[in-house]
Amino acid sequence: MTRVFFVALGALLTTGAAAPAQTQSAEAVASAVLHGMRAQDASLIAPHSNATNADFFAEAAVNPETAEELWDGTRGEAGATWDGMILPARYRTSPDGLPVAIIPFAIETETGVAALNSGQPGRYISIVLTLDTPDDDTWGAEDINFIDPGDYAGYAETR
Repeated sequence: MTRVFFVALGALLTTGAAAPAQTQSAEAVASAVLHGMRAQDASLIAPHSNATNADFFAEAAVNPETAEELWDGTRGEAGATWDGMILPARYRTSPDGLPVAIIPFAIETETGVAALNSGQPGRYISIVLTLDTPDDDTWGAEDINFIDPGDYAGYAETR
């Protein structure tokens, strides 16, 4: 019995060492970004940006003309009308080998944007988060993308 316990403990510790623990879950970061989108306040989004977008969001936080780009189009409409619902993060690997988290929050329909629970067909509108390095422990906003629901279902449920 004791031997089984130590084998199980060793397996647990080994699997836990494969990736650094995130300081905030992907869902928490996506929610924070979406609260900023809904409020149309880039200063709420800036702290949750990845390194690639840090300069843009820092500028958008202080310059309304730069921030306007965030509120335009389908992506801006989806963020501004977000109803608070998100789907669980799903994960894939980027071409450079780093994890990517995809968190759907709305649906792109033929006539515009719909809530996730609307039952309407269309692509998911999703917050895409990345890590900046293999040792990074903070998810950062990369983009808002359109993801086919079948692709989302095929991504890993855990990192």
